[in-house]
Amino acid sequence: MISVLNTIFMLYLYQRGGVTKITTMMECEKMWRIVEAEVYVDGETARSYGIGSDNLEIIDISTHKDEISEFVARLNRLGASEAHAYELVEDFLGR
Repeated sequence: MISVLNTIFMLYLYQRGGVTKITTMMECEKMWRIVEAEVYVDGETARSYGIGSDNLEIIDISTHKDEISEFVARLNRLGASEAHAYELVEDFLGR
């Protein structure tokens, strides 16, 4: 059974042209997690955070762990697909 939030999320992706197949939470068992890395900016080291799943990692999205933590929770709650990860990150960054 598809939840209301999952349905809204899939409709949003469909409207953007990003859905080729609608999947349910049962079919989409990827669990997103926070990926942490060190980046060098102007000769100084900083912590940077991104997202990762079983088959994909997108690093250096933000230096704010709390923002990425909320984003990862939303991805997991809505059952976000790896196929749309880059679009979702762009939306998260407001691009």
